[in-house]
Amino acid sequence: MIFFKKLRKKYSNKRWFGKYIFYALGELILIILGIMLALNFDNNNDRNQNEEQFIYTLSQLQNELKANIEMTRKGIRYYEDLDSKFSSVMSDTLKASDLRTWDGYYLTNFIFNSFTSEVTNNNYQKLNQYSVNIDEKYNPVIDKLDELYLIEEKRLITLDDRMKKLTELNEIRMENQEPWFYHYFWTDKISDEAADFFINDSIHKNRIAGYYKLSRGHLKAIKHYRVKAIECYSAINKLIDPQNKNELISLGYSVNKLVLNSYVGKYKYEKSDQAIISIKNDKLHVKIMQGGKTFNSQLYPLSINEFFIINESMIFKFQDFFKFNSDSLVWKMFGVDYKFIKSE
Repeated sequence: MIFFKKLRKKYSNKRWFGKYIFYALGELILIILGIMLALNFDNNNDRNQNEEQFIYTLSQLQNELKANIEMTRKGIRYYEDLDSKFSSVMSDTLKASDLRTWDGYYLTNFIFNSFTSEVTNNNYQKLNQYSVNIDEKYNPVIDKLDELYLIEEKRLITLDDRMKKLTELNEIRMENQEPWFYHYFWTDKISDEAADFFINDSIHKNRIAGYYKLSRGHLKAIKHYRVKAIECYSAINKLIDPQNKNELISLGYSVNKLVLNSYVGKYKYEKSDQAIISIKNDKLHVKIMQGGKTFNSQLYPLSINEFFIINESMIFKFQDFFKFNSDSLVWKMFGVDYKFIKSE
């Protein structure tokens, strides 16, 4: 800059205007280049800091996903237990003495309760602050997270609310219509009048059927959320910790291929019913042939030897899997275990 100052003084005094303009332009260009370099440096620095914060928030979001995925496991278990209650309370063999036990009392009040998901999304909200102008390599993960939090979570919360409103409505109806309800509610004791109502009242059984129908949609939403949340967790893991390939297995989100192979085969129940277990694209699949009908579906892991189907309430449990040669498959539905013996 001192050089340009001397030239400016020299040429301005001698009225060499053209040359002065030339050197002035040079000085101006250098200034502009300096500003552009400084801005570019600042922008790169901001981008790097933004990406670092994005990666950090992704790692925090993984912990959030862990908690949410654990919630879905509890939800599936909740409805697995409830299935047996549905079949018991709707049967024609239920007696008053069956209701006067702790398990029996639960048969009378489950339509006043519901499972609440309580999913959290704090780190997803934070992540949105750092996803602007982020490198395109992160777009697939962002798309998966958007689907999970904007679609699956919204569906799940909507069904949470609907289940809660239904249980509240069921309780209000009982309070307003059944004189014995206050005694039942406060003492946990079931009078003869209450027992007769719970066993024989057709309107009450209609309410149970309505609760069951809505709960199936709720369970399906919980399963959908679990599958998508595990996909998100896996995508984040590949991005920020690609060397840790066994974490999904250790967390129970995936099952070792050796174990999966031990489940493959044909299983028979009684004379004609069959279940064929196969592997397609590293995923376990089941084909059930029962009563002349065929059913196909992918199996999703709930634990190392337990699997669920998204659109059905059934749970499949493989036995003796530690031998890496499972010899039976238990299909649990409505609280009843159907045991299939491995034939091939």
